Amino acid sequence: MFNIGWVFYSEKQRENLETIISMTQEPGTLDELGLGSVRDGFANLFFPGTTTIQTRAKYFILVPWILNEIYRKNDDFTAFRTILRREEIRVIELLLKTEDQSGLIGKEAKERLKRMPSSIYWNGLKTYGIITQDLDLSQVREFFKRRKKFEDTYTPRRNTREDLMADDLRELTGNQYLVCEGFEKLPQINVELPLTKEEAQFLKVKILESVPQSLLAYILRVNLDGILKVSSFEEMVKVLGPQVPLASEQKLAVLFDKIMQGAYIRYNYLISRSAGYSDQDDWELRWSFYKNSVSQIDGISPSMFDGIYRKFKISNLTSDFCRAWINGILDFEKNSEQLDKIISQREFKLKGPSRSRLSNRTVAQKAVLPIGISLNDDSSVNYLSYRFAVVQRLLADIFEGLRK
Repeated sequence: MFNIGWVFYSEKQRENLETIISMTQEPGTLDELGLGSVRDGFANLFFPGTTTIQTRAKYFILVPWILNEIYRKNDDFTAFRTILRREEIRVIELLLKTEDQSGLIGKEAKERLKRMPSSIYWNGLKTYGIITQDLDLSQVREFFKRRKKFEDTYTPRRNTREDLMADDLRELTGNQYLVCEGFEKLPQINVELPLTKEEAQFLKVKILESVPQSLLAYILRVNLDGILKVSSFEEMVKVLGPQVPLASEQKLAVLFDKIMQGAYIRYNYLISRSAGYSDQDDWELRWSFYKNSVSQIDGISPSMFDGIYRKFKISNLTSDFCRAWINGILDFEKNSEQLDKIISQREFKLKGPSRSRLSNRTVAQKAVLPIGISLNDDSSVNYLSYRFAVVQRLLADIFEGLRK
């Protein structure tokens, strides 16, 4: 029996692998045909600072609070990662004693938790300017050590006006904080998942200041809490209408979902056929529904998303696959075999001969369908949501706090 492991040369490498593993454990995030770069491009444009594994807005407050407490209580940061993990587990234990535990990270795993909130929320904290330094989480230890050394050796002079000006300059260049200045003005942090009014206002302001052109900022700016009641990203686009920021990009995101979900429907069908599963008729029905749906879309063209590929810096392999797929669906009957070939070749390039389900029946028979999409009772499918459900939960926390 073989055991597989990884050798990490830095904390950053470990965090990146944990991110990938965490994403594959989330429903609907398996990216077998390699379209995740387009999906994430849209999601980052509309809802920057978010990820699929964020649960509650309060962690944007709890994580910097924990970091401030660690800095305040310690002089030696050699074991920073151990200290941080210990403090985050302590917060989990405190949250387990509160009433609202929905979205509590580590609720089941507790001290066995591998992906801690600080790692999950780190990019968002930097995006919103709550963490002021452009550091990886693994670099915080050295930052704390340098800052503590600076504090221990720096004695401000208060003799002349020139001295005061020199002190001010040094404050700007050498004495920087990890967490933004406004955070310290918040009242005492309560370790519970609902936001206080002050915390909600703080978070709203930081989002409006840091990502003002985003859809997330627009929803907060106009207090559009009705968005919490809509059931999907597509419905949200209809509710917002054409006059909102990024309206054209929203329309393209909906079209990309509608058009490219067919590749996954066909992919699942081909796996089912290769494995000899009994649900092939169900996949054929979904394929029929897809063809009917796409036939009602006007203006389909292989180049319709070229601007998006450039904007998001999508690889040529991915953009070529999308163009080939769109070209194929312009005539389903004529290009039926070609569409299957496009999918098979794409999977083979991404996974290789030993892991490709469509070239290895043994691998196909181990597949649990559906892959890459979720199914509805009416034979329709859900593909891309662009983190909308996650964002709804975060917005619900902020709006609830603002109403207090």
